Formats: sequence, C-alpha cells, structure tokens
Amino acid sequence: IKQILLNLLLNAVQATPRGKRVLVRAESGEGPGTAGSAVLLVEDEGPGVAPHLRERVFEPFFTTKDDGTGLGLAISQRIARAHGGSLRVEEAGGGGARFVLTLPSHPGGGQTEGRDGEDPGR
Repeated sequence: IKQILLNLLLNAVQATPRGKRVLVRAESGEGPGTAGSAVLLVEDEGPGVAPHLRERVFEPFFTTKDDGTGLGLAISQRIARAHGGSLRVEEAGGGGARFVLTLPSHPGGGQTEGRDGEDPGR
C-alpha cells in the first residue's frame, strides 16, 4: 500500500505547477460499491488526465511523460486489486487529476486476525 501512495504522490507532485496544491485525504466509504471500505484520495491541481486517456493510464508502459516508464500506475492498480481493492482516476474539482484508492476495511471478508493468525476474539 505504501508503494501505491508513493507512486500517486510522485505523479501528483510532478504534474502540479509550483505554487499549486496536492491534496491527500482518507475517508470511510459510504457510497455504492465503497460501503465498509477505506478510501484514499490523491488530488492535484495540475492539467489533469484527458478523458480519452483515463483508461490507458493503467496500461503497462503507457506514459505521457518524456522520462516516464509507464509502470507506476499499472503496478499500483495491480497492488490494489491484490488487496481486494481498486484504483481509478477521475477529474478533480479544479480540473486536475484525482486518484481514488478503495480498499476493504477488513481483508478476508471482514474478519480480522491476530498477529499469529488466530482470531483475536478467542
């Protein structure tokens, strides 16, 4: 999860002009498809992602940067899915990009485990 946040923050900082903001926000999912989830938003005040490119940004080796590898977002999306979550991009309020990471609050169907793998309620 740390790798996802690092990739999203790096992209946001690189896309945001000097003097503009990068916003990171965590919230509890309450809408359709996010109830019972943790939601992390990384939003920038850069130029945003054109609508026709939003699906492609998660493709391996696709990049709009001159010096980019096109792997950061692809890897981030795979990590999110491996944890039972999702990663999507949308337009931010001011025209920048907003990346939304949604993860289940309790992996494994809502059951929590202790450090040794035992049910903490025992």
